[in-house]
Amino acid sequence: MKPKVLFIVPGLGLGGAERWVVDLCRHLQAFDIAGVWPIARTCHADIVADLRKLGVWLIVPGERIEADVILAWGVPDPRKLVGPTNRPLVVVSHGVWPEAPDDYFERQAWQATHVTAVSEAAAQAFGPRYARCVTVLYNGADRARLELQYPPGHYREAWGIGPDERVVAHIGRLDPEKRPDRLLAAARHLPPEWAVVCVGDGKLRDECIKQAQATGRKVIFQYPVPHVGDIYNAVDAVCIGSAREGMPMVMPEAWLARVPVVTTNTPVALEMVRRHGKILSVLSQEHEPADMAAAIVAAATDTEMVERAAEVAAAAYTVERMAARWDEYLLQAIGGK
Repeated sequence: MKPKVLFIVPGLGLGGAERWVVDLCRHLQAFDIAGVWPIARTCHADIVADLRKLGVWLIVPGERIEADVILAWGVPDPRKLVGPTNRPLVVVSHGVWPEAPDDYFERQAWQATHVTAVSEAAAQAFGPRYARCVTVLYNGADRARLELQYPPGHYREAWGIGPDERVVAHIGRLDPEKRPDRLLAAARHLPPEWAVVCVGDGKLRDECIKQAQATGRKVIFQYPVPHVGDIYNAVDAVCIGSAREGMPMVMPEAWLARVPVVTTNTPVALEMVRRHGKILSVLSQEHEPADMAAAIVAAATDTEMVERAAEVAAAAYTVERMAARWDEYLLQAIGGK
């Protein structure tokens, strides 16, 4: 019998970290899944449906759990939740978020037997005390999500995008930490043939709609879709305006879909360029809206960058590569290899 891994998570929304949970449940080869325990019980129907298709059990408080290793993300006191156990407790950072208390990540690391992160940038969340203890296990994109569900051009037609128009997209939550307003500010400076699509939902949706109306440009708001391949097929560039990221799934997804990425110089963006060369177009955090617009237009014709990014992603940032890294690491954690 395979050993079992239990996931403990704050909730199951539609973010990249939740997708990471589903992807590992689907692609881990050396482990069976004991279950997923969403502490807040906030669960999006699409994520729950994906887990149900995999036969993954959602754990409720007080339920007896048998697992050989526990993998916790975003839970401030995982040791209190699992109680006394000699099983390895692995905590993972998907990046810093601004509302986290000062000791939030250090408290997790102190309780864990193993400390991991999805990038060197995300590892910084644990602070200097645990810097040497962190193992980086990079995220990867699921190519199955990039397969087309509709004929090519489906979304462009639905959005009213003509054959001579070009599209840049924000793909992700419309929340303050994602800063979708950066792309909307740049929209005023794009050439007239360019349109903007915001794919996602969140706290800033109404505010973004008001900002979009003031741009005088075509801006479309699209709710999240389960298969993002149709979205990437419909756009000419992707823009990330965040101030910080762990390793957003939009990066490897766009790379594999051969869509250029323009991003602010978050630590993970600089990390990717340091590791692989120019696979992203990187702007300073203090960039002017016109600078972002110019970078988007330039990236859309940078075929060398796009092909290099696709090559790198296929070699290192697929979901299969990610799961293989976790298989090896978790086997070592339980002394099985």
